[in-house]
Formats: sequence, structure tokens, C-alpha cells
Amino acid sequence: MYLIHHAVTVPSACRTTPDQFVGNPYLMNGALDKVDHAFGEVIAVLEQEERSQDRQSGGNALLHKFKSWRDELERMRTGVDNLSLPTRAADPPGITQEGGMFAD
Repeated sequence: MYLIHHAVTVPSACRTTPDQFVGNPYLMNGALDKVDHAFGEVIAVLEQEERSQDRQSGGNALLHKFKSWRDELERMRTGVDNLSLPTRAADPPGITQEGGMFAD
């Protein structure tokens, strides 16, 4: 069985990875390209399953979720979504930060 995947390609020059999030944007862009490709593969499989089972395109929640993640990633990378550093709430009184999960 062969799946034919049609993807819209956005030139990588339009995609950005803000320096505030990573030290090496070229490395991150490569990793994000792989995530984008993986989303496309999952979406293609789910769409193929829909077609093979004669399902309506509106009923697959998993397909919609992956499409929304792919779209969100694309908006982030093209600068449409403004990313900001998350603000961390202060630790409640009496709770201190400990070592890693496997600390002795």
C-alpha cells in the first residue's frame, strides 16, 4: 500500500526560532522540520483510514487534533503566534526545590 501525501511547503527562510528559546536555531529548525514531517505522516495515515472506511471528514477528533498541532507549529515558526517566555509561579511556602527525580 502506498500513501500519497500532499503537503504545502513554506520556505524555510520564513520559519524562525527565536534566539530567546534556543542557542542554536539551525539545530532547532532541523528538529522542528522533523516534527512537522511527523505530523504530516500521522495526518496522511488518518486521512487514508477515513477514505478507506468511507467516514465523514468531520468526525475524527484525533485527525483534527494533529492538524491543529501542525497548524500551531506552523504559526509559531512563521511568527504569526507571538511566543513569550512562560512565567513561573512562586513555590508555595515551605516547599523547596530538590534534586532530580533519581536523587539518592
